[in-house]
Amino acid sequence: MTNYAGKMPDSQFVSLISTAPFASGSAREVFDVPSDPSVVIKRGRNIYPGSNMVEWIIWSAIKTSPLAATFGECRSISETGQYLMMERLDDLAQSDLADIPRIPVWTNDRKPNAFGKAGGRIKLRDYGMVYLPDLLRLDCEPAAIQITALNNRQRGLPGW
Repeated sequence: MTNYAGKMPDSQFVSLISTAPFASGSAREVFDVPSDPSVVIKRGRNIYPGSNMVEWIIWSAIKTSPLAATFGECRSISETGQYLMMERLDDLAQSDLADIPRIPVWTNDRKPNAFGKAGGRIKLRDYGMVYLPDLLRLDCEPAAIQITALNNRQRGLPGW
């Protein structure tokens, strides 16, 4: 397995992918990486690479949390976000469907083909569509934040 980390130029992604996608959806196409069968590259179909950016941001936020075991690992993103490299998760067999893990309520794509399997572990491989109010926890109590900042200022500490 090659070590890819952080951002890479779009041209580097183009040089890694196979000639034709092996899968596609409404927002992206998925390519094999002949030099590294442990990863795939997702290329956005649109000018705005929203799904790739969302997956990269989510993975960056959860990679050291217990949720990481349930999500496909993002390895690298292109400078424009048009390309995203993720661990390869193969299609599930019919017998795997009963073992699909529970996923957070903010994930929108809950159909079986959004999941894949690697090393015996089933993970979500398509999480580029989310329900933002649940993801961002917009129902949290804003007064607690205001009280904390006010308390800090009153105690002579830096506030916001």
